[in-house]
Amino acid sequence: MGKRKISGKRGFSFENMKETKLKKGVRLVALVPIQPKHFAILYSWRLEPNTARHNPTANLTLAQYKTRLSKVSSNLKERGKWDFRWMSEIGGVAVGSVSLDVNLQQNYGELGYLVSQKHQGRGIGGKMVPLFVDKVFRESKLDRIVATVSEKNAASRAILERIGSVQEGVLRNHFLIQGKRVNQIFYGLLRSEWRPPGCIGWLTSGF
Repeated sequence: MGKRKISGKRGFSFENMKETKLKKGVRLVALVPIQPKHFAILYSWRLEPNTARHNPTANLTLAQYKTRLSKVSSNLKERGKWDFRWMSEIGGVAVGSVSLDVNLQQNYGELGYLVSQKHQGRGIGGKMVPLFVDKVFRESKLDRIVATVSEKNAASRAILERIGSVQEGVLRNHFLIQGKRVNQIFYGLLRSEWRPPGCIGWLTSGF
């Protein structure tokens, strides 16, 4: 690929992403279907301090969490399923996860994403989220994608805003996290608003 600059919404460009790769050492990011071997990894990630700081994680045992994950799908076309999840890998190493909780009646999905604490600060979330959003809009007929993020989670909010998500409201004292009530910012992205960044092909060779 040449030096042609391909811009998307909210400042996306191939050149910007390539610069991030060189500075942060991030290689190709790929989304892979979740498998039983990933269950314990995800369980450990949800217990990490950075995750617990911004998310109202349920108090589940590993066995309970494995049971929950065994019911999710990685096929957006699978009938009757509403809970979907993929792992994000770099060079075959699991670094994060993306999920979609679909409201079948209202035809929208709620986006979730997580980067393991060990791999945070490398721009991985900013790559796997647009990759996943593009996959969702290409492989489903959902009208929109929504997400709620802790008001103080600036890094996560920046990812959503960079892909064009619109802040639609503030859910005051919405979640109880580590004993404190926390405001959540509600974001929405319409199918008609989605502009795939030109660097999608550079991020991964396929799903």
